[in-house]
Amino acid sequence: VAVATGLTATEVTLDADDSLPMTAYSFEVVAVNNGILSDPALSGNVVVGTPSLPWTESFASAAAAEFFTIIDANGDGRSWAFNNDCMRVQYNTTKKMDDWMVTPGIILKAGNTYRVAVKARSANPQYPERVEVKWGQAPDAAAMTALIVEATELPGDYLELSGYLTPDA
Repeated sequence: VAVATGLTATEVTLDADDSLPMTAYSFEVVAVNNGILSDPALSGNVVVGTPSLPWTESFASAAAAEFFTIIDANGDGRSWAFNNDCMRVQYNTTKKMDDWMVTPGIILKAGNTYRVAVKARSANPQYPERVEVKWGQAPDAAAMTALIVEATELPGDYLELSGYLTPDA
């Protein structure tokens, strides 16, 4: 589907209906100069719509990862990616891990309490990993200020981590 053609601007704003089911879109951009077409460039994913509660994600396919914001906060080029029915982050032996996988925005009601649960494990029990679960007001590591699950060491087997959050506003 062509969203726009013949533009001279460097950005386009589209109206989205957030009441529709959650969908991830990406855009292919081709520049045209005097009839010569550039190689296409693919945008990052843009998530439109809102997940309804209760919301779960089983990571049954790589398409599930498109709904998450992935942040490589330590800048090592190793971060969360889909890998055989789960999300996985590659280990780095030289830098402290600081990688985030942020859910799409979920509409919560102030004063209501919500249970959050994730299943996680270390790929190798000889090298346990630590994870924590946080929440915040924006898909940015600095915005993740409220703790749901404290840093927990993971064994080789799946462990369910859960906690509660109650938004103020």
